[in-house]
Amino acid sequence: MPKNKNVIIRYKIINQMLLNGKSASKQAIADACYERLGKDVSLHSRANILYSKRYSEDLGYFAPMEYDQD
Repeated sequence: MPKNKNVIIRYKIINQMLLNGKSASKQAIADACYERLGKDVSLHSRANILYSKRYSEDLGYFAPMEYDQD
């Protein structure tokens, strides 16, 4: 489970962005997190959050996300 409350906020931001099959670029996710939290979110952190949303048994999301190179 996340050790940092900002992680939970980032999960919620990403959830809102991806609802109803909408797509979001990594930069759009970073921008949205910056607007809400007032600080940058690293590429590594964003990748970890997306990975956790797909595969973490603790979180239980098992989100059916797809990666698009574009």
